[in-house]
Amino acid sequence: MLYDAVHATARYQTAGEGTIAGDLKGKMDITVLNLDHQPQGPPSVDHTLTATTVKGLGPSLFSLEQEFRDNGYDIHLTHGYRSGDFTGMYRPPESGKPESFIPMVYNHEGSGGWRVPYLIRKPGTTDAEHQATLSAVMAQHKLDSALSARVAAKQHELTVAQSKLLEEYYWACPAVSQTATVRVPGERNIRPAFTYGGLRRYKAKNWHEFHSAMAHFGELGKLCVVCDMYKGVARRMPKHTEGRPRETRPGAKWHMDMITFRHRSEEGSKYLTVLTDEATQFYQLISLH
Repeated sequence: MLYDAVHATARYQTAGEGTIAGDLKGKMDITVLNLDHQPQGPPSVDHTLTATTVKGLGPSLFSLEQEFRDNGYDIHLTHGYRSGDFTGMYRPPESGKPESFIPMVYNHEGSGGWRVPYLIRKPGTTDAEHQATLSAVMAQHKLDSALSARVAAKQHELTVAQSKLLEEYYWACPAVSQTATVRVPGERNIRPAFTYGGLRRYKAKNWHEFHSAMAHFGELGKLCVVCDMYKGVARRMPKHTEGRPRETRPGAKWHMDMITFRHRSEEGSKYLTVLTDEATQFYQLISLH
């Protein structure tokens, strides 16, 4: 993704008084998306970043400090109370640099925070190819944020009371003889067959035993959607050259880290455990003595 890349000399401090070294430093062309449709800017803005890569770090971060310090951008964070208010970074046409507006959005769902939504332009991509990808991304965002999509998603959600009534109804049916654990749609895309959840131990069993052991819906001998997903030849976990599958289910995967402080806090704590949800980036802090 980088061009004019050189070996990076920067080092970054981490928790526990450690450091990590930068790998490459170069330029990267991106297109920032105006997802909030702010009238002060166009639907998309081309921009060039100076980025430093670090081995082992997957998320791509946008540095506001670099744009403020090195490129002369002002940062505006507003609620839009007054006419003409906008949220983003702005640079007037001064010092030989053109006028530029980089829109930003606030994530009102999940972990919150300000975001700069952008699409990376791969080196060698033609204008037509990049515009086609950009149009597809904007069209998908329009569909996902449409009122009809929200209504459709809401119609498939059940409250706790509705779930209990549904459970009581099906337990009253003579054909129901056991409880079941519902799998999340798209789970197969996260973990391939015979590798997720220790499924290798079920390989030698027949699919009727597998069906019962995994508590799938449906009757024995009938078609089962989940069983059909996992049937077939076992395959290896793919090696991802660009990133890795990101968990999308809130609360399904957590990361834990512990920090040891040099001095105890006023409450007497010496250690701090940090739990981070991979899907939403929600974090929980637990102090330990």
